[in-house]
Amino acid sequence: MDRRSAIKTILKALAVAPLGALLPGLMGCAPPEASPAPGADPPRPVRIAIFIDKTGSVHRNGIEQPSVDDLLPLIDVLGVAGGELAVGGITANSDNALSRLRVSSPPEAPVAPDEDGNIFELDEKLNEYAVQMTAHRTALEAWTDDAVERSEHFLDNVKLFLETPPNARYTDIFNAVRRGDRMLAEPVVGREPLRFIVIVSDCENNVATEPAVLTVPIQVAVVHGAKGIGDLASLAPKSFESFAACVRWIVETVAESEGS
Repeated sequence: MDRRSAIKTILKALAVAPLGALLPGLMGCAPPEASPAPGADPPRPVRIAIFIDKTGSVHRNGIEQPSVDDLLPLIDVLGVAGGELAVGGITANSDNALSRLRVSSPPEAPVAPDEDGNIFELDEKLNEYAVQMTAHRTALEAWTDDAVERSEHFLDNVKLFLETPPNARYTDIFNAVRRGDRMLAEPVVGREPLRFIVIVSDCENNVATEPAVLTVPIQVAVVHGAKGIGDLASLAPKSFESFAACVRWIVETVAESEGS
């Protein structure tokens, strides 16, 4: 299955099943059969900003460089309740525009009628429900096609950045955090989103800038080596050895928000 087909398949599944039930599939296992609980609330919208260290010091400190495929579970997560994913670089000047992907919330399925009551009224309601379901399937197909097209365009742009060799001479971590905070603090309409900043770096900040301060509630994660998290300790981040482990934590955190 090619990348486009894989994205389309999982987005359709996520639009009609709880994220928690599909978690094994997102992380590379066969997902179980699932259907949404009646009246269950979807997870909160998700906003994620990821910054990849592109400085030469990552070579000697064993910091991995994530690939496009590593981002796919996060794109799948956006298909549950909508949200945004952004990717940027940590270089000598990290205050640069981010590559961003926004996925709107999937269309809500109509509610099946209560089968108790007058049989003639029920027959009418079932016919109306069938019409609504036909319209919903059409809307879901259009939503899926749009989400896949946006995702493909985003991944093509990000691929060029991810494959760029890490050779910057200085590491400006704090401006990356500030840029991520600016993006994640943008006004929202509707439910308050879950917000994440992910820093993939050896954490050797060597650019003279003030430590970053977060202006909205954000969960911070750092993927790093044995040297630790350095000046990022003030942000009380979650610590991970691998990017895949960090992604799993985000997916599980979003799944736990279902119904909250």
